[in-house]
Amino acid sequence: MAKESLTNFDVTALTRELRDAILGFHIANIYQIDSATLLLKLRRPRQPPKTLLIEAGRRMHLTAYKREKPPKPPAFCMALRKHLRRGRIIDVQQHDFDRIVSIHVEGQAGRFQLVSELFGDGNIILVDMEGRILQALRYRRMSHRNIIRGEVFKYPPSSPVNPLTLTIENLEEIREYGDLEVVRGLVRHLGISGLYAEEILLRAEVDKKKPCQEITDEELQRIHMQTCGLASAIRVGSLEPRIVVDGEEWVDVVPVKLQVYANLKSITFESFNQALDEYFTKLEAKRITSTEAKGEEEEKKRLERVLEEQREALEEFRRKAEDARKIGDKIYTHLGELSQILHEIRQMRTEGLEWTDVEERLKQEAPLAVLSISPAESSVEVDLDGLRAKLDFRLTAQENASKYYEEAKKWERKAQGAEKAMKKTLEELEKVESRIESAKAQKPKLERAERRKRAWYEQFRWFQSSEGILVVAGKDAKSNVRLARRRMEPSDIVLHAEIAGAPLVLVKNGEKAGEKTIREAAQFAASHSRAWKMGLNAIDVYWVRPEQVKLSAPSGQYLPKGALMIHGKRNYIRGVSLRLAFGILRKNGEEIELLWGPAETIKEKTPIYVAYCPGNTPARVLAEQIKKRLMQVAPSELRKKISQIPPEEFRRRIPYGTGRIVSS
Repeated sequence: MAKESLTNFDVTALTRELRDAILGFHIANIYQIDSATLLLKLRRPRQPPKTLLIEAGRRMHLTAYKREKPPKPPAFCMALRKHLRRGRIIDVQQHDFDRIVSIHVEGQAGRFQLVSELFGDGNIILVDMEGRILQALRYRRMSHRNIIRGEVFKYPPSSPVNPLTLTIENLEEIREYGDLEVVRGLVRHLGISGLYAEEILLRAEVDKKKPCQEITDEELQRIHMQTCGLASAIRVGSLEPRIVVDGEEWVDVVPVKLQVYANLKSITFESFNQALDEYFTKLEAKRITSTEAKGEEEEKKRLERVLEEQREALEEFRRKAEDARKIGDKIYTHLGELSQILHEIRQMRTEGLEWTDVEERLKQEAPLAVLSISPAESSVEVDLDGLRAKLDFRLTAQENASKYYEEAKKWERKAQGAEKAMKKTLEELEKVESRIESAKAQKPKLERAERRKRAWYEQFRWFQSSEGILVVAGKDAKSNVRLARRRMEPSDIVLHAEIAGAPLVLVKNGEKAGEKTIREAAQFAASHSRAWKMGLNAIDVYWVRPEQVKLSAPSGQYLPKGALMIHGKRNYIRGVSLRLAFGILRKNGEEIELLWGPAETIKEKTPIYVAYCPGNTPARVLAEQIKKRLMQVAPSELRKKISQIPPEEFRRRIPYGTGRIVSS
C-alpha cells in the first residue's frame, strides 16, 4: 500500500531542509486550495520565488506544480493573510520527534507561529507571541487539550521516548512489553512507524518477531546504535532522498536508503523536498482523477435513470395517443348509433326524466352498450367494440370524435418532446462514457509551474501601450530614483503629473512613440499620483527629455531624498483624466489573459473591460465588484476562467486602496 502521509523521520528530514531553504523569505501571499491545504507564496530579493504546500494531517513540502486557486479565499485563509502576509520566516522547527512543524514568522504586528499538525485528521494553527491561539483550521475540545480561539496552545502528548535523544536506559524499558514482538515494542516505545522499526531491527540484525522480554544486552546495544545512527544521519541532513518503486507503482518516499526496500527499485532526487513534491503530487493527481471518475460514474447512473424514466414516459404518451385516435376512429365507425344515443339523452332530459331513468332506459334500448352516465361530467361511457369511450352528451358525435383526435395530437406532441429529450440524454450519456474511457486511459498529472525569469521592469509599475511601446513607472520616491538612475536612456520620454507625490514615468524608446502612447502614459502618470487619493477627476501632466532630469541639486541648493529636479521647457498635456482599467484578452479558445493599464489602452486592446477611477469603495470590495462586472460583460464560455482569477490580482492594482467603477 502506497504511503499517504509523512512519518516522524520524514518530518525531521523535511524540517532540516526547509530551514536551509526558506529562512529569510517573506510570505508574499497565502492561498487555501481545499478544506485542508494551504499554499504559501514565498519571496526574497534576488532569489527565485518558492511555494510551500501544507496539507493538514498528510504532508508539507516545497512544490513546483501549479494548482487551481479558489476565486474567493475562505475565512481561515483571510485571517492568515491578515497576520502573516509580508512577514519574514525566522525559524522552522519540529516539535520533539512528532509530526508537527512550527514556522516562526516575524511581521509588523509581532511574532507568530504557524503550527502544522501532520498526523490523524491534522490541523493548522496560528499562535501569537504570547502562545495563544489566534486561528485554527479546525476547532475542537479534547481530553488532553483544546484548540479554541484565545486559549493557550498546547502540543499533543508526545511519545515518552525521543529517538533523537535516546539513551540505552530508555531503550531497556522495552523489555517491559513482555512477549510482544520487538518490532511492535519499538513502535509503541519510540512512537515510530512500523517501517522504521523494521529498518532498525534489520540493521541491528535482530529478529523482528522476537519477544521484547528476550532481547539480550548485546542486541539492545545494536538496536540503540542503529536507532541513534539513523536518527542522527537524518537530523544533520546526511540524506539520500528517493522514491521507492514496486513494478510501476510508487509505494514510498524516504529521506535515506532503507534496507527494507533492498529488493525494490528507487528514483533518487537532489533534495527530500523535491522527492516529496513528485511523490505526493502524483498521488494527488491520482486522487483528483479518481474523484473526477467517480463523479462521472455517478453522472452516468443519473443519466441512465433519466433515460429509463423518459423511455417509460414516451411509451405512455404513444399508448395514450394511439388509444385516443382509435376511439376517434370508432366514433366514426358507429357514428349513427352514437348520434342516436346522444340525441336520446338530451331528449329524455328535456322530457323531465331523472338521470337514473335515463340511464336505465339507455342500457335497455340503446343500439350500443351504455356503461354509465355521469351528470356531473356531462358524459356517457359506451363500449365501442371493446374500447371504453367517454362522450360529452352536450356535443355531437362528430365533435366528440374531433375532441379525441385533438387529444391524440396532444399526446403525439408530448411523445415528440420525449423523443428529443431522450436524444439529448443519449448524447450526454455518450459524452460521459467517453470521458470515463478517457479518464481510465489517461495518466493522472498536475502541470508544473514555469519558473520564468522576471523582466527588469516587473519590479516597477508598467504596461504596453496600444502601439506596443513599454511604459514604466516608479512605485515610490525610492524606486523613482532607481528607475531614473538605472533605466532612463536618451531615447526615452519622461512624464510626471503636475502635483507633489507622483511617479516618474518612462516611455521607453519614446522617440518612436506616437501621440496616442504619450496620452496613455500621461493617464498612467495621473492615475498613480496623489490626485487619485484626493479624489480628483483630472490633472495636468507634462513630459520632458531625459537630459532635463537631474538627480542632484546645484551647488548650494537642497533636493529632498527621492526627489528629482526638472530643467528647461515642460510640454503639457492638460486635463488628463484619472482612469485605469482591467480587461480580458481571449487566448487559444477558452484561455484568457488579464490586462491592466490606463483605460485608454485597455479599450484599444479588448472589448471586455471594466474601467475604474478615484472613489471611496475599499480596494477589497472594489476588486470583487470589478471581477463580477468582467464576468457579466464577458462571453459565457470565459466566465469560469475569470472566476478563478484571485481577487488579489485586482486589489493590488487599485491606487491608494480605494476607487469606484466608472459607469458605462
